[in-house]
Amino acid sequence: MIELSSGTLLWFAAGILLLILGVLIRSRGWLFLLAGYDESASVPDDVIQNIAGNTVLRIGGVQIRMKDEAVRFLSGQCSKSHASATVATASS
Repeated sequence: MIELSSGTLLWFAAGILLLILGVLIRSRGWLFLLAGYDESASVPDDVIQNIAGNTVLRIGGVQIRMKDEAVRFLSGQCSKSHASATVATASS
């Protein structure tokens, strides 16, 4: 069985939360979750839903994918050069 540390679980939970928020913004139109959102703006709501929702979804996906590397880096078990290479690989 796979053992997960508390740091890994927290990182994973934050990613899941971001994915849920991204879905709520994009598909349900919960724009009140966006800080500084102005309802009187000239940009249509569907454009804001699409852009902001997709952005939060992508950040949540990267958060989940990078959980192991980030926990190792933060705990000092990973060198900076390895972490940089991992981030570059994950973002492409």
